[in-house]
Amino acid sequence: MVCPEETNKPGRGRRPFFSALWQADNQKIHRAAPIEFIGRRLKNFFDYAIADEVHELKGGETAQGNALGILASCAKHTLILTGTLLGGYADELYHILFRLDPRKMLTEGFEYGEAGLRAFTETYGVLEKVTTIEPADNACSEARVTKRVKRRPGASPLLFGRFLMDLGAIVSLEDISDALPSYTEEVIGVEMDPQLKRAYEELEEDIKDALKEHWGNPSVLSTAMNALLLYPGRPFRLGDLIGYATNPDTNEREKFLISRPADLDEAFVYAKERRLLQEIQSELSRGRLCQVFAVYTQKRDVTQRLKSLLAREGIRVDVLTADVPPEQREAWYERQLRNGMQVCICHPKIVRTGLDLNFASSIFFVQSGYSTYVLRQASRRSWRIG
Repeated sequence: MVCPEETNKPGRGRRPFFSALWQADNQKIHRAAPIEFIGRRLKNFFDYAIADEVHELKGGETAQGNALGILASCAKHTLILTGTLLGGYADELYHILFRLDPRKMLTEGFEYGEAGLRAFTETYGVLEKVTTIEPADNACSEARVTKRVKRRPGASPLLFGRFLMDLGAIVSLEDISDALPSYTEEVIGVEMDPQLKRAYEELEEDIKDALKEHWGNPSVLSTAMNALLLYPGRPFRLGDLIGYATNPDTNEREKFLISRPADLDEAFVYAKERRLLQEIQSELSRGRLCQVFAVYTQKRDVTQRLKSLLAREGIRVDVLTADVPPEQREAWYERQLRNGMQVCICHPKIVRTGLDLNFASSIFFVQSGYSTYVLRQASRRSWRIG
């Protein structure tokens, strides 16, 4: 087909420009995302819209979050469920509240967008203003003043009274079941072995020096955080810690050494591992099966080492990985328990929702990670009605 509007007039050494014409094929089934169809065609069609684990929909421009907003606008009533509404910051409720009741948010003076989010955080959250003053280079110049605003953990009680009191019902498991066993949480502090403590302190000093030299460099922050969380549980084969910075002369990214952590003895059983073995053996002696969580399970995996240490003591242990599809994980647990599993090790993320781990009378976090949502969801997997 030739498109007249796009055809160049032929001239010397030139050929006509040919272009395909496109049009909709009305002979085939028209497909659309279900949520888009609901938003366009089913206004006020539903009596109730129900959303579970709504804390995962707190993002501003996510498909699932926007789907919640569409469902809420198409239903007469909206019911949301979650066991972890807040992860520690007030602004995590901003988008959820806007999707559930945008009229009230606007009435309270919060527009939708970055400005509204900032105002909401200033009103109900905690902001820290950091002022940095750099001395002047000479007497003729002024000191450089840099101001930054950082959000900090915390939420005002007014947030509950203003938005949540008439919006939700807070129910604990004890309120709806009188047959649950007692539940306690405990942080067990373990002193590092002397050689590990020395190596860890050296690693800390190297990271502090790198942070001072490359202030604000995200590659240093990310590498440092993960190294400090990982090293006490795996102080070997960590390799050089490398950061990246842009060379102002060539404008190219260049590597630089952050630290070269000491490579300690892999055959040695360290204090935290010894304490974990002691706790698990005590639990098993009373007939209490256990779940162990660790957050480093990929490149620098700690789960296989833990499995080896437990198996060496005659404990029946298995590792659940993300390779097992979510819909098959419950069956995986049932199968391993029938085969005599006493301890299961996995990343808390892959079981934090949708699974009841009632077999585990005790749960141990070898590493907690830094997500409050994952920690709180995973910690209650075995304390369930059922």
